[in-house]
Amino acid sequence: MKKYLPPGLKQFLWFVFKSPQRKFGGPWSLWSDVKGYLSILFNSKKLEPITICTGLKNRSQNYLHLLKSLKHCANKDLIQLSVFDCGSDDIGNLKQEIE
Repeated sequence: MKKYLPPGLKQFLWFVFKSPQRKFGGPWSLWSDVKGYLSILFNSKKLEPITICTGLKNRSQNYLHLLKSLKHCANKDLIQLSVFDCGSDDIGNLKQEIE
């Protein structure tokens, strides 16, 4: 019977009935997945901003990598960053790079 099913349908049926999360959550995990997909299709809520607060001490180069990657986000206007300096020696370098 399996060999007569198209590959896309076979994968869908595996996801619904046999995927690993079904072993642990059973039908509840399936219901959770269905609710998630339905909310994506029928929910027209706007995205809300997220605020990220990070502490920083002598790791400005690592933080600059984070900032560069955030520039490529699709909804970067919804991301608000707050940086708390914990007595860094290199905070001047970070300020200079950001400006």
